Amino acid sequence: GTARTRILRHKHELETGRTSSVSYEMLGFDEQNNLLNDQCDPRPTATEIASKASKIVLISDLAGGERFTSTTLSGVARHFPDWSIEVVSAIDGINQTGVAHFRLVTELQIPTVFAVTKVDLCSGDELHKTLRQLTELGSDFQKTVTVVENEDDMNLVLSDPQRYCGVFFVSSVLGLGFDEFRSFLNRLPPLQQWTIKNGPPVYFSIDDLFNVADVGQVVGGTLITGTVNEFDRLRLGPLADGTFVTCAITSIHTSYLPVRSVTAIRRCSFAIQTNHSVTLRRGMALVGPHTAPLSPSPTISPAFSIVPSVSSPAFAPLPSPLLRATGPPLPLLSEDFDELSVVAFEANVTQPLWGNRVEGVLYCGGIRQTATITPITDENLEQSIPSNLRRVCVTFTQTAECILEGMRFVFRRDKWIGTGVV
Repeated sequence: GTARTRILRHKHELETGRTSSVSYEMLGFDEQNNLLNDQCDPRPTATEIASKASKIVLISDLAGGERFTSTTLSGVARHFPDWSIEVVSAIDGINQTGVAHFRLVTELQIPTVFAVTKVDLCSGDELHKTLRQLTELGSDFQKTVTVVENEDDMNLVLSDPQRYCGVFFVSSVLGLGFDEFRSFLNRLPPLQQWTIKNGPPVYFSIDDLFNVADVGQVVGGTLITGTVNEFDRLRLGPLADGTFVTCAITSIHTSYLPVRSVTAIRRCSFAIQTNHSVTLRRGMALVGPHTAPLSPSPTISPAFSIVPSVSSPAFAPLPSPLLRATGPPLPLLSEDFDELSVVAFEANVTQPLWGNRVEGVLYCGGIRQTATITPITDENLEQSIPSNLRRVCVTFTQTAECILEGMRFVFRRDKWIGTGVV
């Protein structure tokens, strides 16, 4: 139980063993494929691992309980994961929450592997029953479940991650299966082509906020497109009136290391300075200097707010050339959007709701806001998309958001969850 204390953040998590928040752990591999985290006396810090590693794997631990579904959805939406690892008990098998999580990552086209734990405590019949459950689950989504025992099995899973789901049998007590599992993590390739997103425009999704002594305001998140250099001037927003303010990037950190420049990679943080009085919130974005409208006033009162409405000019979309620009996709600022918004749901659950406006919570990058979806009737479009997809208009109920075209989002209402693309 010592290892899990590194990801448990609250007292009730220590008592129950169930996580309710998002925590991180970084694995570093050197050029000889050795795991740097295993070194002891003294145990290396994250900064030391990042400075010595030739490859870094950042693992985000998300809550598995049904009570914390909103936290899990937010973590999946804002971290843009390449892979998903679903932990399953060999004794109990996969439960309904685990099935829902597998359905979600499958809809988001995130490859999944299963880590079946506690194999030292279960009998052979229980293990075969759990494996049969996973095999049937995979077949429901046109995926082949494969037990990974050697290099050939790893090569098979990595050859087509959208088709194959690897299964690892591990025991934290006896250490069984961890050599193969570490080797697999070291061989995992990034599935998203970040190198082609290094050009303009800049779009940084903010999902963490810090106030550091002697530094000031620090924002953390994912740089999805573009390249940001130290002392660059970007635009921060949207504010309550839908505008942006100019801010300067005073320092950059990624993988626990200070850097001068950062490209479209996973996670990074920026120390920012601005002459405006701005109340930061999760879901804001940093965009290029010529992408968004500037705030006309020098200061914005924290108490200032506007009730959004479709007819309000403050929440009107940016000019249509920005929405339909050729080349790299540009951020769009709007209280609602319907350009290529396609949502996939379970037909048997959502079919009765298509005739009405449905209100729920939308998760997209760092954005987590109440929104409504309204179906759009278009016979030509319905003929060109599968029957389980719908084109909808998504309207935010509180404030405008800056969204990058092509981003995937998750929409939730109670136990009704769907995914879509802008």
